Amino acid sequence: MDNSGKRRRFWRVLAILGVAMMVPVSYLAGWMADVGQVRPVLSQLDAAQKALAHQQASIPQEPPEKAPSRLSLTWGARHVTVKWPAVKGAAAYVVYRAQGSQSYPQAIEVGQVSHVAVSISFVDASVKPNTSYTYWVVPVNAAGQGPVSPAATCRTYLPISAAVALAQRSAVVTRATKWEQSAWGLLASRQQSTQPLAWHVNAQWYSDYVFPSSATSSTWLTKRWTTWTVDGQALHVLPQKGISQLIGKFPVASALSVGDSTPQDIALWFRGGRWFDQLVDAQDPEIPPSALLMNRYAQAVAFTTASGQEVSFVAP
Repeated sequence: MDNSGKRRRFWRVLAILGVAMMVPVSYLAGWMADVGQVRPVLSQLDAAQKALAHQQASIPQEPPEKAPSRLSLTWGARHVTVKWPAVKGAAAYVVYRAQGSQSYPQAIEVGQVSHVAVSISFVDASVKPNTSYTYWVVPVNAAGQGPVSPAATCRTYLPISAAVALAQRSAVVTRATKWEQSAWGLLASRQQSTQPLAWHVNAQWYSDYVFPSSATSSTWLTKRWTTWTVDGQALHVLPQKGISQLIGKFPVASALSVGDSTPQDIALWFRGGRWFDQLVDAQDPEIPPSALLMNRYAQAVAFTTASGQEVSFVAP
């Protein structure tokens, strides 16, 4: 029997199967080769994208073109509130403060405000009473760059208790007496006394008390006169526009200077052996009578008479 035909078919089938098996292997080898070439390209692309992103992030944002055109300050004894309008392009605002006569190069940073609003404010609670401060605001970008605003200056107030204590040390109690004697001196004289305060202001002594004109109006039947003393020493009286200037030897006392009114002034008066004080402003319908009005720096502003009329000092 001839088996040569079967052998040829066997080898033919075997060759076909070998070729069929070689195709996936060669494809897989080629695919692996392609992957080996693509992977470095993808890695390079990813690195380039990261480098570009880092480069873009490191480029600083342009600083704001303008600073706030003006600052608004309000203050008390232990705080200052700084207000300003928002500016375009600001990521935050840095507040700087200098003390006394110091300028911007000597200023220190006292705070930052990062929220964005039409009107922005910052409260500086690290100030001292009766001290002058200057403020600047710098709108900055993310890199901390920006222009400087114009300066704004204030002087913090004295605490009310400190102002009152200073004023009390400038006052002394005096005695003003009206005398009357009738029947050509045949009858004993009569007297009526009051104890007004005298205030030491600008090296002079003043009182809100004024003798009425009738106190020295004598007739052919009755003699009237007045005396004003301090610690038993006679004082000379010069009436001045609703108040009295007193000249004489006074006990040593501190003196108040004269100043302008502040948004709120302090009224201080002495009645019935006690001191009283009250904050007043221009809108108050009633100001205590027979009081000294002083500003929040313990400077004399005015007196109020017994009828409540205000008599102002003139600042030098």
